[in-house]
Amino acid sequence: MAESRELWREAARFLQLSALTFAAPDYDRYPCLKLAMEAFEQGQAATTALNAANEITVAAFLAQQIRFTDIAALNLSVLEKMDMREPQCVDDVLSVDANAREVARKEVMRLAS
Repeated sequence: MAESRELWREAARFLQLSALTFAAPDYDRYPCLKLAMEAFEQGQAATTALNAANEITVAAFLAQQIRFTDIAALNLSVLEKMDMREPQCVDDVLSVDANAREVARKEVMRLAS
């Protein structure tokens, strides 16, 4: 019950904001956002591959194998190497995911060596 009250307090603080401003995204500053938008336009295979690649590259960054600024470039490299046929069933989605992870691991190892 106490958690519920705290959530309402947080919501009330949000409602007290005088204004919110939105601007076009800065894709140079946030290249992974651009990749996500492009993957969304391409379809399920691309979004699945990007998500899988991103999980591998972020883990590599956290393990200090690559730099933060390498993440977007590696994710793009994975997308460029993938066969982007749209999955027709769950097994196809899992296959895209597994293939993207394997390509991402190879890309991380190539860069880290």
